[in-house]
Amino acid sequence: MPIIAPITPKQLYAEAVYIAIDNVIFRFGEGDQYAFCGVAYIDANGNGISGVQVNFTADELATWGSDDEVLAELVKSKLGL
Repeated sequence: MPIIAPITPKQLYAEAVYIAIDNVIFRFGEGDQYAFCGVAYIDANGNGISGVQVNFTADELATWGSDDEVLAELVKSKLGL
């Protein structure tokens, strides 16, 4: 059984103001299993807060090309940002 002790309230997470997209991995599967990337939420001080995985279909990545802003906008859209 864990020991549980009261503490003075402390904010554990800061507000995320950036995302960092890392390592798009291609699975070459079907549907939303085609590819994925890791996305970190970053606070104003540059500290990572939390992370998620975003999945892509082949059609979603077809417009990416060499413009990383297209990928950033796709990721933000999929995350509802």
